[in-house]
Amino acid sequence: MSHFAVEPDAGRLDWVGGLGLHHKVSGDQTDGLFSIVEHPMNPRALAAPLHRHSREDECSYVLEGRVGAQLGDDILIAEAGSSHQSQMCKTANLDDQRQQS
Repeated sequence: MSHFAVEPDAGRLDWVGGLGLHHKVSGDQTDGLFSIVEHPMNPRALAAPLHRHSREDECSYVLEGRVGAQLGDDILIAEAGSSHQSQMCKTANLDDQRQQS
């Protein structure tokens, strides 16, 4: 894996419903070790249906606003500056503004 820096607006941004997929670092750049995807979310948007990752863990860091996540049977509310890690979750933007997560 070579050294690299990622500029704030670098990477491809796609939208799927109310969820943005801003591809910042790909698995190809890290020899398959990890990728980084920023998820801007529309207000009160459901990010993804309940799902389980079979090949990777998911780590999220909330940049602004609040994000709710269902982790198995538990509900987690993460405020800006919070992080969570899981293999199975459903995430939603709980605020009335678009936010970065």
